[in-house]
Amino acid sequence: MLVTRRRSRESIFIGEEVEIKVLEIGPSWVKLGIDAPKEISVLRSEQKLTREENLAAARALPTGALSDLVRRVGGKSLTPAAGARAAGSAPAGATVAAEPSSRLSGKEPGGTGLARTPQ
Repeated sequence: MLVTRRRSRESIFIGEEVEIKVLEIGPSWVKLGIDAPKEISVLRSEQKLTREENLAAARALPTGALSDLVRRVGGKSLTPAAGARAAGSAPAGATVAAEPSSRLSGKEPGGTGLARTPQ
């Protein structure tokens, strides 16, 4: 682990393409800007933890549970098409996206969400 001191408006580089900038420093917080290619995932630790928990919960969902839930709330059945995988499973290596909760997305007042800025 690299431990270094930076002042506001200073930065460090990780490799050639990732720059971490110190934008502001407050009494008990630091505002960072991370400039990285779109191919590199940048997440806060609590977002990563929430995503992992959501994926684990989705994998634990019994086959057919989603269809049963949809039927109970009055929707149409979500029966898999012929040859489709069972509910809760994905092909090996597949990426499953999860929408972060509003608590983590920075939508509430005082939130600290990440936002990618166009380059």
